[in-house]
Amino acid sequence: MSTSEELLPSDLIFEILTRITSLKALDTCKSICKSWNKLIHEPRFMPLYCQRTRNLSGYFILDKDRTHRSGMTRFVSIDQLIEEEEKDCGSVYDVVYMEELLDYLTILASCNQGIFCCLRRRKYYYACKPASRQCQLLLNPEILYQTAAIAIMVLSSSPLRYKIVRLSVGCVEGDVRKYNSEIFDSKIWTWKETQYVTLQRDEFILRSSTTVSAGNSIYWLTSHDNVLAFHEPEGTFQKFPLPEEVVRDKNKYHYCKNWKVYKKLLDYQGRLGLIIICNTQEQGETELWITYENPRNCTNWREKIVMDKENIGTSVTHPSLAGLYNDAVAFLKAFYRFVLYTPEIYSLSRVKGYYNPRHEREIFRFRSDLEPVNLGGDGGTEIGFRW
Repeated sequence: MSTSEELLPSDLIFEILTRITSLKALDTCKSICKSWNKLIHEPRFMPLYCQRTRNLSGYFILDKDRTHRSGMTRFVSIDQLIEEEEKDCGSVYDVVYMEELLDYLTILASCNQGIFCCLRRRKYYYACKPASRQCQLLLNPEILYQTAAIAIMVLSSSPLRYKIVRLSVGCVEGDVRKYNSEIFDSKIWTWKETQYVTLQRDEFILRSSTTVSAGNSIYWLTSHDNVLAFHEPEGTFQKFPLPEEVVRDKNKYHYCKNWKVYKKLLDYQGRLGLIIICNTQEQGETELWITYENPRNCTNWREKIVMDKENIGTSVTHPSLAGLYNDAVAFLKAFYRFVLYTPEIYSLSRVKGYYNPRHEREIFRFRSDLEPVNLGGDGGTEIGFRW
């Protein structure tokens, strides 16, 4: 690959990469060499990529207010960073249809291939690709206990194969709380019960929007500063703590009346990351921690960077992290607005054309191309629909 890098200048490679319409091909390019991976993760790459390919990248926000009992779903596109006169507005048509479709469904989990696991009428499970207006009715889980956490991951694109990992509330035995676990595999089209997952009696898995899929693993954050991981293809669960400094320093990294702390897991260039916002009205900072490249070395955290040496709380009321869009831009939820935040130059820009986020329930990262897929897998019957 060094020969190709010498023959082609980086500007030309950048131009070629921004015109690759297939997300699968784009992800393959990330693993070819570090320089290509770095180009794809540049702040200016994805807005330009979405503009040229009409692929979608942003966040689905599920909100609930007094007049919409089932909630509404709205899409915030990251290509809003591009000036209006430079944008190709053809994707607006697709966004409207996606929002209309998802108003009938409740998003439970998302993955980086544009596929959601959704629920309708609180009992029917669907696999859904909003960008291509496809839905597929799934078999209901065999375990009927209340869902504690759920995640979806794509194992292959051609043919499409995905798995849904669901944890449900189990029993309490002494000082241990047991969670039932089951996995839906689109290849065999069935749910399969797996091992129990055990946590401390007073420890809980935080809501599904904190779910992260990085590499071949899924991660959830717990209430006791632990990470619960599911590793594919072994099909095993693992629990490990957050960085030792975060767990040990309760004055800095734990919420109290005058000191607000927000923690969120994220996918950082294919590795598990943790971002923490600590602030009051007078002081604060934002830290990013990532794990080493080996996904099995998740217990070995290293601090990447202190992103914000100034206090973002002086400019944004009650900021909380919705997601890290790329290496340089964070998506924040404030009291009356959503903002895009660039720590290196301390830049805050309000997301245009969006409502008051006070009723927001969950925020799901979304990235998708427009290509139709076979959501029914090898075993699904043709009972889905195209919107």
